[in-house]
Amino acid sequence: DYVHPYIHQIQSQFVNKILKIKGVQFDEFIIDGTSFASYGNDTPFESHEDEVDEEDDDQDDQNRAEENEKNKVDKEKEDKNSNVKAPIERLTGYSRAKRPDLAQINFMMGVNGQYIPFYFETFAGNTVDIKMFSSTLKNLKEKYPSLLKAYKKKYIIFDRGNWNQDNSDYLTKLCEEFGFFFVAGIKGSSVKKEVREWKPETGTIIHRTKKSDIYAITFDKKVFHKEVKVLLYYSTGVAKKKLKKLNEKIKKIQNGFDKIIAETNRSNDDIYARTLGLVKKHHASRLFKVFKEKNGEEIVIRCQLKEQGFQNYKDQAGKFALITNNHDLTKKRIYEIYLTEHTVEQSFHITKHLFQASRIFHHKPRRIEAHLAIVSWGFLLLSLLKHSLKTQSIDVSFESLVEQLNHCKLSKSIYHYPDFKTFEISRLIDATNEIQNYLKLFRIHCDYFTIKEMPTF
Repeated sequence: DYVHPYIHQIQSQFVNKILKIKGVQFDEFIIDGTSFASYGNDTPFESHEDEVDEEDDDQDDQNRAEENEKNKVDKEKEDKNSNVKAPIERLTGYSRAKRPDLAQINFMMGVNGQYIPFYFETFAGNTVDIKMFSSTLKNLKEKYPSLLKAYKKKYIIFDRGNWNQDNSDYLTKLCEEFGFFFVAGIKGSSVKKEVREWKPETGTIIHRTKKSDIYAITFDKKVFHKEVKVLLYYSTGVAKKKLKKLNEKIKKIQNGFDKIIAETNRSNDDIYARTLGLVKKHHASRLFKVFKEKNGEEIVIRCQLKEQGFQNYKDQAGKFALITNNHDLTKKRIYEIYLTEHTVEQSFHITKHLFQASRIFHHKPRRIEAHLAIVSWGFLLLSLLKHSLKTQSIDVSFESLVEQLNHCKLSKSIYHYPDFKTFEISRLIDATNEIQNYLKLFRIHCDYFTIKEMPTF
């Protein structure tokens, strides 16, 4: 309650201080959103996101699309009320954690390539992504102009769930208004012909690891009536995994169908219904055809693999499409910028698990907002500590750093001299050798007691 009125003031001071720290990178500023599950009794409220599902082999896209299909966003109303932010409430919406039964709080964060959180904002649990992006960009421009000025080029990264026919115009105008470029993932169906015809071996290798090679090509094309630069890339590692998963799925369906047929005393209608259910359960309607066939005087049920569907899946496995409004970017750079989305996702992982913010028990909006602000500041200080250590050639993971800090204890005692003064005596104990070395690097002495005079009344 004491912190809440000063959240933005405190964050502004942090930002101004960080801008002066030597070695802080301003090459990339990545913005993304997440949600925190809320526990307790809440009033159900439907989501208001807007997407269309096309690929039943991607369950996450399908779940989001089914949720959004029920609740279309009125874009004209969205524009008129774009400056009005809904109250921060625990509400149900699209659940990234696959828990649609729980109310949630939505959260936006902007970090650099060193995981330093320069910006955060809290939203109601049913706030759509495009509304959060709009609010974030407006606040950055109004409250943190020095931060935006520090970055030469700013990118917003959209996953393929956000970039669709209904949202593309709005998001493009948003980026143009605030001077941001975008790199967005799109569904392969948006460039279906190019995906189907492209032979990956004709592309350029832009990234290579022990497990995978990335081949890519670029071309200009109108996508959703917007002229953009398209990057098609193919991952050998992902293709291998998907094809393995595909063969396992086919085998499961064939074995399941054999079991259904082997069961006696079942009518053809029952076998047909159960087989359709089996195919639907594995989201394989594009791979299998279930039909009734006359065999002599008998009617038999067939579950047949669609050769064309199987070939289409093989041709598309491991292929992905990205688009950007910056036509000067190279193939490799487009891919690298899109991968920076994992930086902010890792930041969310740290705040949720290392700082135990994955569950929200508060109900009052000011306490929810203050709680997430304090968590963000804790992560900010940890990321700055990690950055400072790296300047001293010490590269340590966030998990290891938190474990070492949690092992330390601060002993405090109050000593009162009768009719005189009161003193607080403190000392750091149980510090690991690593922590002691870190303190020495920063010239912080922890070998002695710290004595501070306390006010007397």
